[in-house]
Amino acid sequence: MLNYRHAEHIGVTDFFRNKAFLETLADLLRDLDRPRVLFHACSVGAEPYSFAIVWSERIGTPIEIEATDIEPEFLKLALSLEHPLLTDQVRAMVMFLPACSVTTFSSVKTYDAVICMNALCYLTPDEQVRAVWKMSSQRNCGRSRKP
Repeated sequence: MLNYRHAEHIGVTDFFRNKAFLETLADLLRDLDRPRVLFHACSVGAEPYSFAIVWSERIGTPIEIEATDIEPEFLKLALSLEHPLLTDQVRAMVMFLPACSVTTFSSVKTYDAVICMNALCYLTPDEQVRAVWKMSSQRNCGRSRKP
């Protein structure tokens, strides 16, 4: 398990921490033409990188994976994170956005999947409601599948 701390933020993550979930997500998105996925609260990037590895090995078609975290230092670390399966090609599949809270994130894009692993447990009930509402408003409902 990878543990990071900066100021009051704690980042706990690991590569393939929930591989079954990542494989299921890849299978659910496989029929979309260039799916878009957003990882909120990505810490140092192990989970979006893990998904990129799974996607590359399982599906192999173009995909857009974006990730952000509330802690800018974690996002800097993400750019230099190491793992034997983390190739330059896989690294290029993940774009790290500027630091932002899950409760305040805003984008003109919509996503086919918005992932938030564990971050909601650190929020107050009101913040949880706001975060879930924000994430659901970023979801691209009704996107057609490849023929």
